[in-house]
Amino acid sequence: MRKASILFIVGLLAVTGTMAALAYSSATVRNPAVLSIVASDEALLSVVPGEGTGNKDLAAKVREDGVVEFVFGRGKDGRDYGLQPGSKYTWDNFFALVNNSAETLEVQLEIDAPLREYITRIRDKDLPGIVFSRNQMGTDGFGASFIMDPGETHRFELDITLHLNTDPNPGQRATQPDLGVVSGMIKVHAKALNTAN
Repeated sequence: MRKASILFIVGLLAVTGTMAALAYSSATVRNPAVLSIVASDEALLSVVPGEGTGNKDLAAKVREDGVVEFVFGRGKDGRDYGLQPGSKYTWDNFFALVNNSAETLEVQLEIDAPLREYITRIRDKDLPGIVFSRNQMGTDGFGASFIMDPGETHRFELDITLHLNTDPNPGQRATQPDLGVVSGMIKVHAKALNTAN
């Protein structure tokens, strides 16, 4: 009987120990959290349409859904006129990035194909020497990275070049590229840097 009591107590201790171990294998802890979904021009890292010369025709604007959209070729009265082959277009103060966070950010621009074929340069007007050119980007579409301190704004100018296609046979006339709409994304990648205060 004494052995049975000891075995029962040992078994009870084993079950209690197992239950205690299981108590922390899984847990649900509730904490209040807030996720604010805002327009692109109001976010922690904001993409803001440019002002003044270069964007009077609202080629860069905030859509009703809050996304900043770039429509190259938009003209007076908001009408889409398009761009003509064999031309180069420059938009001064086309868009800006604003660091609304308390973090120092490393920022990099990426241009999707097929836009990458036409956007030949994006120049940071607030950091001399920071230029994102088609030649610099390479095949992945990423430009050089740059640093943005908290509260800092960078304004960008953008060039689009539409070359005429050339026939591989010498002496042949240049031909126009296919007409139509080219779509893609201009992406902004950012990561917070570990900076000591």
